[in-house]
Amino acid sequence: MTRRLTDEGTFLAELPRDGSNIGNISLRGQLGWQEEKYQAVRQRLLVAGAISLAKGKGGSVRRVQGDCMALLRLVPRDGGTVSKQRLLDRLGWDEDLFWTIREMLVHEEALVVRPGGGGGAFVRTGRSPVLTPEQEEQRLLVYLSPDGATPSLQQALEELRWTENRFWQVRARLVEKGLVLDLAGPAPVVPVEGARFVNKSGLDDDIAQDLNELKPDPPAVTQPQPAEPPLVFISYSRRDRELCDRLRVHLSPFLKGGLIRDVWHDGDIQPGREWDTEIRRILEQAQVILLLVSPDFLDSDYCHHVELKRAMQRHQMGEAVVVPIILRFCLWQSPSVWFSKLQALPRDAKPIVSWSDLDAAFHDVARELQRLLMQIRPSTSL
Repeated sequence: MTRRLTDEGTFLAELPRDGSNIGNISLRGQLGWQEEKYQAVRQRLLVAGAISLAKGKGGSVRRVQGDCMALLRLVPRDGGTVSKQRLLDRLGWDEDLFWTIREMLVHEEALVVRPGGGGGAFVRTGRSPVLTPEQEEQRLLVYLSPDGATPSLQQALEELRWTENRFWQVRARLVEKGLVLDLAGPAPVVPVEGARFVNKSGLDDDIAQDLNELKPDPPAVTQPQPAEPPLVFISYSRRDRELCDRLRVHLSPFLKGGLIRDVWHDGDIQPGREWDTEIRRILEQAQVILLLVSPDFLDSDYCHHVELKRAMQRHQMGEAVVVPIILRFCLWQSPSVWFSKLQALPRDAKPIVSWSDLDAAFHDVARELQRLLMQIRPSTSL
């Protein structure tokens, strides 16, 4: 039996595959959804970086993959480099969209970023991150073992570098075409004996070249490395700097005891460093991300569009844990706030400033964070 698509998968299936825009009103009509459901699913896909917003009457959306090819086509094929500013000028994008697409291309190994001023210089690797539906099916078929062995779902996702939604969509198409047997199990993806895929006509040059590299490389054999203590990243508004510094004092025993590697915020950026690049670099390394929530935090464009967006993406992918810490009264539980459903600190999400003793409030926060950190590194104790 073919697995039913999730709401996110259904949403993505209705978007144009060439990266062109579709209006929110038209798309909601095609889906037959109520406004509340449509907005909720759209927001989750935005946080996950799967779609981007575009202009138009009533607004519109588009697949991020279309943006990937738009950026990639502006990078020289001959190994030459192009600057971030030149790409922005040619594409007409804002910084937020640019960084989202850049991160996807780097992750897919289609683009390499070399150090340099103003965001670095970009070089193509020859790989293409964008596949047609037929090429997605070919990639899955090439990956599957011809002896009928069934890999685990997690193994397939890691080696193919796919989301779970994408995996089930491609698998469903292969089952429908009779190229994959529909078996029970964690990853029922056994290919039908003798199945072949031969239609390679009309392909973009980049994608045709990528067909030679569809089979994933075998995993490298590496010696196990001792786990490092987690890095803690603090996202906050500059107007809350005093409260941020007080929290760091309460977390200092964790640092001295080896339970964490560091507690980092933008005040730690060294002179001469590019602050935006440094923040993004540390944010990618952090295993625990603390959001110091206040009206000013919610009002900050940088906190919202850069730090918070990437933090929630990594949280949803299981790469980091995001913990909201409520500093001051604000409407953080509004449905439009990305982290509104996360468990917040201190106890009962009572804002820090409302406690009669600020140290008691931060002590409550530190105690709960200690429990979280012990789960991340259970062998470490203070």
